Amino acid sequence: MHGVYDADEHDFCTAGEVDEILWNLILRSSLLVRLPTEIDEKQTRSFDMKSLIKQASISLVILSLAAVSVVAKTRKESISFTSNTTVNGTLVKKGTYQLKFDDEKGELSIMKDGKVIAQATTTSAKREAKAAKFELQLSGSGAERQLVGIAFGGTDQNIVINGASASR
Repeated sequence: MHGVYDADEHDFCTAGEVDEILWNLILRSSLLVRLPTEIDEKQTRSFDMKSLIKQASISLVILSLAAVSVVAKTRKESISFTSNTTVNGTLVKKGTYQLKFDDEKGELSIMKDGKVIAQATTTSAKREAKAAKFELQLSGSGAERQLVGIAFGGTDQNIVINGASASR
């Protein structure tokens, strides 16, 4: 059998096997060209930086919301008494004062030039409708005038001074 080629005696590939091997080589080389290690590391660093920036942004938003909620617990208003008024047993002479209300403590303070003139503990009571503007709720007249509560504009709550009599 000289001169006759016998495929069983030699290690050759068929055309289909050659196509499959070439396809695998092309696929592998294209993956290597498109995803070298330098690009992979840059993408990882870029992803880590974006993640860090996102976390920092979320933290700042949470901190600012917390700061706003702390500030919102204390409300202030400038008030004027046209005559002497009793606030929780303390005589407050006619004039202009700063009213400060601490939601968290339920505490109302009347201040003049940064000094507390009168202070009272309070409770809240539901109103039928929201107050259109800030309201002082007074009872009595003349020397018997007494502050019994307040209402902040836009709220549906009356802030009632504990122990104040509301006889009108």
